[in-house]
Amino acid sequence: MNVNEVFPSTYLKASDLESGPKNVTIGNCKTEEVGQGDDARRMPVLEFRDGAGALVVNKTNWNTLLSLFGGTDTDEWNGRTIQIYSAEVSFAGKMVKGIRLRESKPLPSGNPSTMNLDEEVPF
Repeated sequence: MNVNEVFPSTYLKASDLESGPKNVTIGNCKTEEVGQGDDARRMPVLEFRDGAGALVVNKTNWNTLLSLFGGTDTDEWNGRTIQIYSAEVSFAGKMVKGIRLRESKPLPSGNPSTMNLDEEVPF
């Protein structure tokens, strides 16, 4: 039994990108209360189109978005495409998997997010 199927998350996490990077289109940026109890705080959240999920945006990823798109209004980011990928990041003095953003680029052939699964296998 897969724990992610039993306890699905509202937000994307690095393990959702184990099959490789994905190009996603920004649908909206809003703030939401994230976390629980004393750890709860308002954070920016990117919602992606086409059911690609949502991402809580940390300061590193926020700065990446500003570098890519600039502007002072996040509404200007709607409809823009970025690539999300899993990377080793430093968190609380440890190296862990995290999500990072970059300019969208063609995905490598064979990446599950670009494969046509209805296509016939040639063997």
